[in-house]
Amino acid sequence: MHTIGDGLVIVENEHEYREEFSEEHDGRKLFQTYTNAGGHCEFSRSELTAAFEALVNWVEKKQRPTKEGVIAACAQFQTVFGDTCKINPTFRPGEFEARIPARNAPGQP
Repeated sequence: MHTIGDGLVIVENEHEYREEFSEEHDGRKLFQTYTNAGGHCEFSRSELTAAFEALVNWVEKKQRPTKEGVIAACAQFQTVFGDTCKINPTFRPGEFEARIPARNAPGQP
C-alpha cells in the first residue's frame, strides 16, 4: 500500500516494483494498492488493517488479495475505527523517469 501524495518515497517507485515482477514473470506475487492520502505512510487505521488482513490471508490461506476485497474490508473497519477509507482502486503510478530524470552512471555522458 502506498499513499499517492507521498513526497518522501514517491509513488512512482511502485511502477518500478511492478516492472521488476513483470520481467521475472512473477506478477502474481505482487499486489499493490493505493490511497488518496497526501503524505508518507498517512494510512488510516481502517486502510492499514484491511491491507494487513489481506496480506495475512494471502500467506496463511493462499487467498490472493483483490482491490474489491481490500476496499470491502476497509469499509467494515471504518465502522470500528470511525476513520476514513481512501483506497483508490483505479490509480496506477506513472513511470519513475516521468517524475525523476534518469541519471547517468559516474563517468558516463
